[in-house]
Amino acid sequence: MSEVIESMRTYFASGDRVVDAPTFARGILAVQQGNVRRQMATLGFAPMSATTCLGVTLPDPDAPGAIAEDAPLRAYVNHGEWKVRCDQDYDVEFADLERPLFMCASHWNAHVGYRWRPVILPVERVAIERLLLRRPIANRNWRYPETVADLARDNREHGLGDD
Repeated sequence: MSEVIESMRTYFASGDRVVDAPTFARGILAVQQGNVRRQMATLGFAPMSATTCLGVTLPDPDAPGAIAEDAPLRAYVNHGEWKVRCDQDYDVEFADLERPLFMCASHWNAHVGYRWRPVILPVERVAIERLLLRRPIANRNWRYPETVADLARDNREHGLGDD
């Protein structure tokens, strides 16, 4: 059984290389753009829906105005993994717990001008993870507004302890 609740940085770890939200999104976008360009060069065409990524440039998240502060999303745990779900197309990405930003890899947050969306992490994250780690992976689930007390009670009811 895994000893951590996975996140973007733990799931995609590669030696000393850190995979954070901006690195992940830029990498996925580059792959998609490359695939569309190859298809257009080989076949002479590509689906219109695929070509929209060619005009996308992701902003530096540290640049002024690069984050859509008025459009936050909440992180949640599903089967032992911190995730963020896009509220526009329901695409799901791993949450970056150290740099809580979200970029939908389907439409690149087009509805907020291709800006990054902030991710709300629970203040009680450490306690939530501690309680979830007592459970089998399939039952390591948490969503707002579930509380630490709710998780502890569920654990007690299933004989998993609550400390």
